[in-house]
Formats: sequence, C-alpha cells, structure tokens
Amino acid sequence: MSASNPSLDPGARRAILDAVKALEGESVERLSALVRCKSTLGDEAGALDLMAANYESVGLAPRRIATDPDALRDHPGFSPPLISYAGRDNVAAIHTPREAKGRSLTLQGHVDVVPEGAEDLWTTPPFEPSVRDGRLYGRGAADDKAGVMAHVAAIRALAEVFGDELDLGIAVFIEGEEEYGSRSFAQFLADNADVLRSDVIVVADSGNWDDRTPGLTVSLRGNARFTLTVRTLEHHQGADTLLGHQLHCGEHAAVGRDAVHVGNRLALEHVSDGLFHARSSCPGRLANGFRIAKVRASVPTLFATSRRQHRRGRSHGA
Repeated sequence: MSASNPSLDPGARRAILDAVKALEGESVERLSALVRCKSTLGDEAGALDLMAANYESVGLAPRRIATDPDALRDHPGFSPPLISYAGRDNVAAIHTPREAKGRSLTLQGHVDVVPEGAEDLWTTPPFEPSVRDGRLYGRGAADDKAGVMAHVAAIRALAEVFGDELDLGIAVFIEGEEEYGSRSFAQFLADNADVLRSDVIVVADSGNWDDRTPGLTVSLRGNARFTLTVRTLEHHQGADTLLGHQLHCGEHAAVGRDAVHVGNRLALEHVSDGLFHARSSCPGRLANGFRIAKVRASVPTLFATSRRQHRRGRSHGA
C-alpha cells in the first residue's frame, strides 16, 4: 500500500479517516499541553522542545536549527532581532522513506504567540486550555498551535496505516518568531533549501471562512516590508520650540504635526490592507500611548494583503 498513490483505494482512505478519529482524544491532549506553554517572545523554548518531542514520537528525526544574526545581516529582508536567539532554536523534522520513489511534502507552522493581554478579560486563564461546547480555548490555541498539532495527528495517522511502507517524504519546519516578522526565516530557507524542496508545501496558518467552516488557501502573495522615515520641520525640535517644549504637544494646541502623527496619516491614506506599526526613534513626551519623536519617527510597515484575518481578528481561542 503506497501513500504516494494519488488514487488511494477506498479501503486505505477509510483506514486513514478511522485512524484520525481514533487519535482525536490524544491529539486534543497534545494540543492542550502545547497551549500550556507560554510561548510569548523570549519564552518559546518550552514549546519548541515539546514539538521536537512530538515529531520524534511519530517517527520523524527532529533537529534544532540555530539562528545566526550575523549570517542574516546582508540579506535584503534583514531586520535586527528584538532579543537574543540564544536558547530559541527553531525545529526541523524529517521523514526519509526507505525508497525515494514517492512524492514529498513540506509542512510549516509556528508555536510563538502574541501576548495574552489583560487576564481579567479572559473567561478562563489564557495558558490553561479550556474545552467549551466542543471548542478548545487558550492563547495560541488557534494561531497556530492547533495547526501544527493537526500536522502531527496527520503524520501519526499515516504511520498507523502504512507503517514502514510510508514512502512519502516529509519535511517539517516550526519557527518561534512568526508573530514578530519571521526574522530568521530567510537564513533557514537559504541553509536548508535541499531539505525543504518538495512537491507540495502545506502551511498551517491561514484563514477560515468562519469559526465552523474551514478554508483552503491555495496561494499567497507574500510580504513586503520597508521602513519609512518621517521628519518634522526643524522648528518643531525641542531646542527651538516655545519655552523649550514641542509645538506638536497637546499643551500647545498641537500647532505642528509630529512625525508619528504624519506617519499614521500616511498609513491610513495609502495602506489599505495591511499591518501598520509606528514607533519613535527618539525619546520624547508620552502622549496618547505614543513616545513622541523630537526629530523623526521610524515607521515600519508590513503589508499582508493575503492575510486578512489579522485585520478582522483571529478565530475563537486565538
């Protein structure tokens, strides 16, 4: 019986579906264990270790991929790391069939999550998974821990049915900084191109039609990132302003436009479908949650035109 046959006989197809059903309880337990890992920025190690163990348990050979920022520095898409990469090695796992005659598959996802925010806004603790009405809730349960555990369940089901006869080549890559721009992804792709080369790539991190209707995205446009520097007029600098204060401050009726304000206006007028983040490159007064620049503001803009779920919100439990 060959998993590479594009026309599986009905018996094999039924056996795979039965194996998936039988693994449902175990898969939920494994997902719950992953949700308990508080894999916010800097704390991804536990979740990455757990994924390496999951892949090993289904017969794949996991390995850790260290990130070298110096190797990334000359890449066109380089962004300086937010924190050290020490102890945050990404995970790759490989299944090499006994005979390389079948098709090959690459699976990709991430285990890092965005901060949980105010805990009193959660019905249950964000890192304590809770099943309600047939749905599992917790920070990262939908984005993207359910996705990567679905990959694990699928591989386990195939192994149950085909055993050593599984002639499907499988490569898995799990990263720990997708929520912060996948800054190490370029190096990983360059260093592991031969391992990742496959007939099909399945990414476990795209949108659904709604919380009960799955969606299948067949292609992505990709991302474009750039930094726009906005400079205010010279007389808005602290040294030349009224009584040594900034003229764009609310205390002086905001007679001048500060750089962050101008950058946000540019985003609203010209960035119709993407993510926009503004930050000041110079210290200044705090106003409306922004640290206002005295001279200029760096405004990184990340377009994600094919990923509308960022704009309208994630699935329940994200």
